[in-house]
Amino acid sequence: VDIKERIKKVDEMIAKYTKDKHYKIKGDPPATIYADTLCNKDTGPYTLYYASFATLDTEIQEAMKIHENVHVKQCKKYPFIGYKWDIWLNNIRQGWPGLFEIPAYKVEKINLENTSTKLKCK
Repeated sequence: VDIKERIKKVDEMIAKYTKDKHYKIKGDPPATIYADTLCNKDTGPYTLYYASFATLDTEIQEAMKIHENVHVKQCKKYPFIGYKWDIWLNNIRQGWPGLFEIPAYKVEKINLENTSTKLKCK
């Protein structure tokens, strides 16, 4: 995956979540095959990086770390994820998972675009 390909995939994901905030990644996991951030009420958030993450270019890894860091902050802001059903259900009504994924993809895209410009990618 090169930077331009990743930017295209991120744009697609932003479009999907913008169109349908309840969109769930099924057979087309662009990021979850590389990393997951999990919220744990007792131990706090933690990010798992899978073996496939190591196969990515360093620049894409950095952008994905920034993406996952957004989820770490969300876990700290919303420690209820998976625990307090009333708040969780309210967020589903407001557009989960798009509510959480759109901001993460947006910061990832900004990082990728800045890196692409810096490296003069074509």
